[in-house]
Amino acid sequence: MHSLDERQIAELHKLRDLADAAYLELDESYSTGLISDSKSAVFAVMTAADAIDLPTILAAEVRQIARESWEGAVGMGEVYERAGKAIAAIGKLQRLIESFLDEEGSQA
Repeated sequence: MHSLDERQIAELHKLRDLADAAYLELDESYSTGLISDSKSAVFAVMTAADAIDLPTILAAEVRQIARESWEGAVGMGEVYERAGKAIAAIGKLQRLIESFLDEEGSQA
């Protein structure tokens, strides 16, 4: 169990909102075959994940998954493959953030 302060919880909520927006952009990219807006949204997630102040182990996990989403979005392959990889990583990040927030809620 990790204990997060109010500021860290607020940062997680902001990161979750960015991840939610990126997921929607990526889903649209998967439908349209255009990924440029999605790359911007995923970059925002990665940037926020790099800046978030969390306990070391949690921060490392968040940053790793955010980087996976970025590498998926900009990596090699066709748009659908890249969008699919990035969607999977963003989904993983969303679940991780929710688990952190749920854990904090149960400790309150």
